[in-house]
Parts: sequence; C-alpha cells; structure tokens
Amino acid sequence: MSTQEAEKEAVGKFEFCHKQVSVCVQQWRGRGDGGDLDEDMTGDLVWPTATIFCRYLCDRAAEFLNKKRVLDLGAGTGLVGLVARQLGCVSVTLTDVPRVLPLLEENVHAAAIATCGIVTAPLWWGDRVACEKLVSERVVFDVVLCCEVVYQHPSEVFDALLLTLKCLLPQPGGLIMIAYQPRDGAEFTDVVFFQNLLASGFELIRNESLSAWDGSWGDADFREVRIYRRCLEQ
Repeated sequence: MSTQEAEKEAVGKFEFCHKQVSVCVQQWRGRGDGGDLDEDMTGDLVWPTATIFCRYLCDRAAEFLNKKRVLDLGAGTGLVGLVARQLGCVSVTLTDVPRVLPLLEENVHAAAIATCGIVTAPLWWGDRVACEKLVSERVVFDVVLCCEVVYQHPSEVFDALLLTLKCLLPQPGGLIMIAYQPRDGAEFTDVVFFQNLLASGFELIRNESLSAWDGSWGDADFREVRIYRRCLEQ
C-alpha cells in the first residue's frame, strides 16, 4: 500500500451538532506513513474540550459572537471556528502552524456555504510581524478564541503566546475566550501564564465551569472557560 493510500485510511470524519448548528470536519486518526513520533499531532484531532466549548459558544453566541470579528488561535481541524461562523460572526480567521494548514483549509472548503467570511492563515506564536499583518488585513479583531492552547508549555512558548495575544488585541475591549482543562502540574506552568496575562493589560471578566455542556465527567468541574478583556496597553 502506498503512503498516500495509508494516509487516506487514517482520515476520519467528526460531526458536531448542537441546536441549529451542524459542522463536519476531517481529522487524522494517526499517521499512515509511520512518521516521526516526535511531531506534534494535536492539531489533527478534535479533542473533547473542543466539542464542549462549541456547545458553550452555541448557547452564548448572542453575548460574545454575534456581529463580531473573530480569530481562532491554534484552530487545528477548524471545528471551533467553523461553529463560530454559524453563530453570527461578521468574519472568522483560522490560524495554526503551517503543517496544520492543509487539513484546516480542506475542512473550510468542504464547509461550503458556511465558509463565507472565513480565511485561513499560518501563524507561529511570537511572530509579531505576522500578527500585525493579520490585524492590518482583517481590521481589528473583537474576539480571540483559544481552545486547548494552554497546557503545560515551556515558559518560552507561553511568552510567545502572550506576545501573540497582545498583538492580536492591541485595543481595549477585545476579548480572549480560553477553553481550558487543568492537568497535573498546571499549578507550576499554566498558573504562571494566567498571572502574566493579568499583568499584561488583560482583566479576567468571567471564569465559568463547562460542566453544564460536558456529559463526560458527571458533576465534577474538569473544564472551564476563562474570558479576558483587553483593558490597557502594556
């Protein structure tokens, strides 16, 4: 079997449906070519927090997404951004590292009608020039969606993420919506990032459990959404 045929077998569809919103995306279930195991494949899969966050957005669209210009940071398969586009956003920009772009673009193109107003773009965290270019091309973003982008990164990665968020939301009033699942060791890594976010001109305006949208954990609060507002330039 050729590498291309093996890779095709590794692709599977994921369907999201909640209320009036329906989105289908392709995802990689594994590498058919036996590729480098050290390669980060997280952007090729739909993670549980993404589906839960999408349900939350469906129920909070009028408050946070309607008539807004949205950027999905670390979009992966594009599920969250494609759902957001069906919830009244003026425009949606989906970004991720170049390796993820082919799958992301495939899912956007397959969404047909829902893709009106959607663009994809490569973006490395910490690339100030690329961030400023995005802002100049797409006008100022109102909301940056971050689903599962905070998870025990090294300090230099968190520094790059923080710089990216500041560049994407240069004006007061812009919102960051972070869908987050604390994991073991988060008290030594993720907590520092959230503290630095507060010290960099953002204020926490809501910290809400996602349990009401999550049927997998019973009554326990294992996932949450943190919403920050840009208040100062620092």
